[in-house]
This record gives sequence, structure tokens and C-alpha cells, in this order.
Amino acid sequence: MKVNVNNLVFDERDSLCKCILTASQGRLYAFVQVVDTGPKGDLRIPKQYWGLYSYDQPRQSIIGILESGGKWPSVLV
Repeated sequence: MKVNVNNLVFDERDSLCKCILTASQGRLYAFVQVVDTGPKGDLRIPKQYWGLYSYDQPRQSIIGILESGGKWPSVLV
């Protein structure tokens, strides 16, 4: 799966991209590391976001996280 939202790219085939799923308090969350390609598409800056995740809608979950998820510090480099 590959998702691109405002120059933030999640591509499960890219070694910089990660997705860690965890359940807490009855909900499922994803912590994702994506690549910020910049406005010209020529950069590769890892960025981290988290938010709600659904096994039934993985693509839409990642899109939602990139559009309005929380940020978290870099620890997966």
C-alpha cells in the first residue's frame, strides 16, 4: 500500500516507512513513520504520526492519521 498526503508518503515497501499497531483502552492505534518528500518531491525526511487505525480500512486509516493525527518524536530511525 502506498499513500501520499500533502507530500507525506507512506509506502510499505520503503524501508524508512514503519507502521506499529497497538491496542489500548478498547481502541486500535497506529504509530507510523512516513517520508516527507517536500514541496518539490526531492527530499526524504522521516516524520512520525499516530492515530486511530482500523483493520477493515487500512488505507483510510493511514490517510486520516496523516491528515489529522498526532506527532511523536523520532525513535524508529
